[in-house]
This record gives sequence, C-alpha cells and structure tokens, in this order.
Amino acid sequence: METLLISPAKRIEIVLGKFFTVMLFSLTTALLNVASMGVTGLQMVSQAGKNSPLLGDMSLPSWTALSAVVLIAIPLASLFSALSLAIAMFARSSKEGQYYLSPLLMITLGITLFCANPTYELDPYKSVLPVVGPALLLKALLLGNLPGMALVGYSVTVLCASAFYSLCALWWAIDLFSREDVLFREAERFDLKLWVRHLLRDKEATPSRTEAVFCFVLMAVLQFVFLMRMPVLLGENPSPTALPILQFMYLVVTVGVPPLFMALLLTSNPLGTLKLRWPGWGMICVSVVLPLALLPLSLELLQSLSWFFPPMPPGMDRVMEGMANQSIPLWLSLLAFAVAPAVCEELAFRGFILSGLERSRQTWVPIVVSAVLFGIIHLIPKQIFNATLLGLVLGLLAVRSRSLWPGVIFHLIYNGVQVSATRLEVQHLDNPVGRLFFNLDGGAEAMRFNLPLL
Repeated sequence: METLLISPAKRIEIVLGKFFTVMLFSLTTALLNVASMGVTGLQMVSQAGKNSPLLGDMSLPSWTALSAVVLIAIPLASLFSALSLAIAMFARSSKEGQYYLSPLLMITLGITLFCANPTYELDPYKSVLPVVGPALLLKALLLGNLPGMALVGYSVTVLCASAFYSLCALWWAIDLFSREDVLFREAERFDLKLWVRHLLRDKEATPSRTEAVFCFVLMAVLQFVFLMRMPVLLGENPSPTALPILQFMYLVVTVGVPPLFMALLLTSNPLGTLKLRWPGWGMICVSVVLPLALLPLSLELLQSLSWFFPPMPPGMDRVMEGMANQSIPLWLSLLAFAVAPAVCEELAFRGFILSGLERSRQTWVPIVVSAVLFGIIHLIPKQIFNATLLGLVLGLLAVRSRSLWPGVIFHLIYNGVQVSATRLEVQHLDNPVGRLFFNLDGGAEAMRFNLPLL
C-alpha cells in the first residue's frame, strides 16, 4: 500500500485502476458461467434428444436475449466490483476481507433466489431497485414473457438505475481510499473491554459516523422485533384505542429511546448532539409555513405516481382506520401519529444520526444519507419515497438552523394536518373557501387539492 501511495498516480487513479481490474475479472467470470451453462444445456439436449419428455419445454434463449444479458451484466458487475473494493478496504488481510465480503454474497444470493419465485414479476418500482431489477429483467429476458416495448422500457430503467448505484459505490470507494485512518489499520487490535472503556471515558462532543450507523441498525432491529409482536398484541386487545397506544409505544421504544440513550452514554455534549438549542424566530416561521406549502405538492405527487408503487399492504388499512376512527379521541390520534413521530424521528435522524454523519468533510452527503435512512425505516415503498424527499427538507432545516426544533415543528404540522383531515367530511368543506382549495367532486374518499389555485 505504501508503494502505491508514493507513486505519481493520484488516489482516484489508483482506485479506478483497481476497480477496472476487479470489474474485468467479474465480467469474465460471469461470461464464462453463462457459456458453461449454455454448453451444459446443449450437451443435455444432444444426449437426451430434443423431443425427450425429460427435458420438458427446454430451449435456448435467442441471441437478442443473450446479448441483453451481457449488456445488463456490465453495470451489475461494476456495482459489485465497487462495493467489494470499498468493503475490502477495511480489511487488514485477504482472510479478513473474505469475512467482510461474505455478508454481501449471502444477501445477494438471498435476493436472487427470492426473485426466482414465479409469482414475483418485474414492475416499474422493482425495476429501479438494486439487484432486484436486473435479476427480474434477466428472468423476463430468458423466459420471453414481456412485450417488446415493455422490455425495452424496463431495460433502459434497469440500466440507468444500475449505473447510478455503481457510481455511488465507486464514489464511496474513492472516498475511503482518501482516508488514511481506513488504509493504515495494521496496528489495530480489537478488545471489547478496552473499546467499552474508551467509549465511556474518552467521550467526544458528537458521535462518530460508526455510532450513527449503529444507531440506525439498532432501531431497525428493534423495529423488526416490535413489528413481529404487534399483530399478537393487537389481537389480544380489540379496543379501538389499542392501535394508537401501541403506535405511540412503538415509536418511543424503537425510534426515540436509542438515540437519546446513545447521546447520553457516548457523547460529552448530548444537547449539542441532539441539536436542542432554540433557533431564531425566522427559522420557526419557515418551519410553520413550509409544511403547509409542501403538503399538497407531496400528496399530489404520490397520487400521480400511484402507478409506479405497489399497493399498500393490508395492515395499513387498520392504521388509516385508527387515524380516522371517530370513536378514538382526536388528541390520542394526534399524539400517536403526529407528536410521537415528530419528536422521536427528529431526535433519531436529524439529531443523533445527522450529527454523526456531519463528521465527514462533505456538506450535502450527511443530509442525503440521513434522508435515505429516514425513508428506509418506513419500510413501505410509497412511504419510503415520500419520507426520503421530506428528509431532505428536514435535514436542510436542521443544518441551516443548527437546531432540531424547526424539524419537529415541520414534522408535527405535516402529520397533524393529515391526521386532522381524516376526520373531515365533504360537507365540512362544501363552501366557497373549501372549494377554493379542494376538489370535492370525488367525495370524501378522493378529495384532491386544487393546486392551480394554491
């Protein structure tokens, strides 16, 4: 490594050279695998006979499909080459590098086997997902079960999405190669006792990026455990108020407690880490006006993209009923679906996690990464998209104001207006003021905003 770094080549040139070398080997291996399977298939056909009932409906793909397979393999190979290169930089030996790369291999194998399910087919949303999109497109190409124009459209989408993910992974590898604390780790020896003592004794003012990522992983694990138990808990308590109470407990336990606990335990300045200082009144005014302006735009955007996202899971119907149920006090619905998300999610994503990510040298990267993590924690595709876009706005508010409160106010108003709107009926808005802002022709189930008038 020292010989490489003292060479006249720049860091980015060294990484690109490594990347293209790994990618060349990856593509060669992939093509040899495809050729091996093709030769094996031809050998089986020649030995058993073309009309043998043992082969069933077995035929080789067309040359067009095979050419598309090779084309799709290029961005896919570049994605995994960049990811492997970036992850392997944390290793101090080849053996340790194999340990680090094993989870990537297992996750990829699991996703690929899941995509082999005959009932799992390509659609607009799945076409932009990493690994899933190329796997389903390859299956569609080899089976030939998609119309020509749809196949062309999906191919363009998959290629563009895969190229974007590859560039992100390559950028990450270049960034890691520019950090000497990542490259020179030979003298490190991990000792759990010393590590815990270091965390408790040598506290820093704000968390590290590793601690920020660990906070997100901890929340994801707690969320998974809680969601597995939620159907049982709801079944044991059929009361209408059970869902909002359980939703409140879920957000406090899985989202609110981890960042608060880690800020108190791991940092010397918990108030600064969680950005609890009071901002200027100008930012408070912005946080009040901005959600009222963005709410109609985000709802209309989601409505216009309903063809892109898969339908909401069945369990969401009960959540919507919990918000709109007249037998549930409005204050309880607001507490569970507006106040708790505003406080807990802002503490986690614009407080602890954003503070840890801000240790990097970039300005926008912490905002974007925290917004993406904020979207992922919502699990449902449509909510992931909407939460990621709102996370960019909330992250920008937190960075510009250096405070958590504008984001809390924005989040509270944005969610609170939607919860309150579920209690409205068409007759409540059937007046000149209501018709100025809402299109009531579709009834209560299909109320839309009159965006040209806003």
